[in-house]
Amino acid sequence: MPAEKAKPAPVVVSHPFTAPFGWVRRGRPQVAIQGPRDVPETEIRFVLFRGKAKAGVISLMWPTDFAFRNEKQPDEGVSTLDAFSSFKPISAIQPELGGEPVPTGRGWVLTRMYAASQKEFVRHFFRRRNRTQDRETQLFATNQILEHYTKNQSHRSVAAVIQGYRAMDLGDLNAQKAAARHLAAEIKAAPKMELTGDPRTDREHLTVSMSFTLWQLYLSAGNARGFMETLDQTVAYLKSVDMPFPGIILNGCSTIFVRAYLHFIQGEVEEARALVNFNAEFYCKHLPRLPRKAIWFKENTHSLDCVALGLQMMERLHDGLKPLGSTTVIQAANRVNYPPAVAVLDTQFSRFCRGVRKSRKAATDAGAETAAEPASVD
Repeated sequence: MPAEKAKPAPVVVSHPFTAPFGWVRRGRPQVAIQGPRDVPETEIRFVLFRGKAKAGVISLMWPTDFAFRNEKQPDEGVSTLDAFSSFKPISAIQPELGGEPVPTGRGWVLTRMYAASQKEFVRHFFRRRNRTQDRETQLFATNQILEHYTKNQSHRSVAAVIQGYRAMDLGDLNAQKAAARHLAAEIKAAPKMELTGDPRTDREHLTVSMSFTLWQLYLSAGNARGFMETLDQTVAYLKSVDMPFPGIILNGCSTIFVRAYLHFIQGEVEEARALVNFNAEFYCKHLPRLPRKAIWFKENTHSLDCVALGLQMMERLHDGLKPLGSTTVIQAANRVNYPPAVAVLDTQFSRFCRGVRKSRKAATDAGAETAAEPASVD
C-alpha cells in the first residue's frame, strides 16, 4: 500500500491572531481576523501573490479597520480589501502580522484564483476538487482568467464553462449575462483550437461543452431567444462533425434531446422523430469509441437516458399515451449540480414550454377561424 501523505505541521507563531475565513463577495475579497481587541492598533498585512511572485500588499489596522458583528464570536472582525482591483490578476492572498503568517482556517479560500502559467492552470482549474472551494470565489477566479489569461485558448474555454455553471449556481442575473458574453466570445474563438482528442483541449469537444453550458445559462436567465438560437446552432454543429472525440455525446445527446422535445410540443412531429433517430445513431456511433475508463461510461449514463427518453417520447405518441412532461425532460438533460439552480432551470423550462404550447394553440385557433370564414365575393 502507498504510504499516506503526512499532514503539514501547524504554523507556529508568536501572536494570537488567526484568519478563520476569506473569500470573494461582490467582486472583492472579504477577510475575517480573530484576535484580542484590547490591544494597541496593530498592522495586519495582506500579501497578494500572482503565481509565486508578490504582486502587492494591502495593510489594515486592527481593530480600527474591521467590523465586529458576530455575537457568537465577538473577537472576529471582518473587512473588505477595497484596493484589491488595482493589483489584479491575483492568485492568492496571505495574511501576515509582524513578518509572521496569520494561520488561516478552513474558510480561507483566497487561493488558486488565477494561473500565471499553463501548468498552474492545469493544477488550479482542471479538476473540480483542486479549484477554490467557494462558488463566488470560483466565479471571480474564472473571470480573472477570461480577463487576463492568454496563454492557451483551450484553457479559456474551460474557464468559460466553469464560470457559466457558477453563475447559474449563484442565480445572479448580472453574473449570468457576463458569463453568457464570455461563452459566446470563446465559442466564436474556438476555431483557433486544435483537434487533439483530449477532452480538456479538443476544439470540437470544448465547442459543444461551451454551447451546452450556454443554452442552460440562457434558459436559467430567461433569455428565450438565446436559448433557442444556441440549441439550433449546437445541433447543427453536432451534425457537421464527423469523428469527434467520442465524449462529445455527454453534452451532445442532451442538447439534441431537448431540441427534439421542443419540436414535439410545437407539433413538428416529423422533425422531432428525425432528431430522436439522429440522437440514437449519434450515441451508438460514438459510445463504442470511448476510452476504456470507468468514468466515461459512468458519465454517459446521462446521455443514454436522454436518447432513451427521446425514443420513449415517440413511442408514447404511437401508443396514445400522455407525452413526457417538461420537468422529466430538463431533469434528464441538465448537468447543473446545485439543487436551487436546477429548480430555476425546471421553472424556466416549464414556463418556456407553456409559452410554446400557448402559441401553438393560438395558431391552431386562428387557422380554424380562417377556414370557417366564407369566401369573399367580388
